[in-house]
Amino acid sequence: MFTTTAGAPNLGPGATGLRPFEYAEVGDVRVTAVPALHGPPEIGVVNGPVIGFVLEATGWPTVYVSGDNASLDVVAVVAEQSPWSGTATTTVTMNPADVSACSAASVSPLRRSA
Repeated sequence: MFTTTAGAPNLGPGATGLRPFEYAEVGDVRVTAVPALHGPPEIGVVNGPVIGFVLEATGWPTVYVSGDNASLDVVAVVAEQSPWSGTATTTVTMNPADVSACSAASVSPLRRSA
């Protein structure tokens, strides 16, 4: 499970904290953390840091999960600083999901339903 570096200790030993633009590989998938902003700065102080993710795998479309982001300026930073910039064409919302990219401020581990 990937989250912010601040959130990882709250989620236990299975959580990996990433800073913006750090990445980890899971099998053939590269998971890159990207910046996000949870509303205006005064809200971020209360709720803690958030990040989004970019998922890349050879032969598959690149997916940008903006996280709990409320800033188009942050999306522009992600696009400008990312090698995949200019390739995003679709926004996808998934719920419920087997994999969740979210802030640890209010997350609990996912449970698979029968």
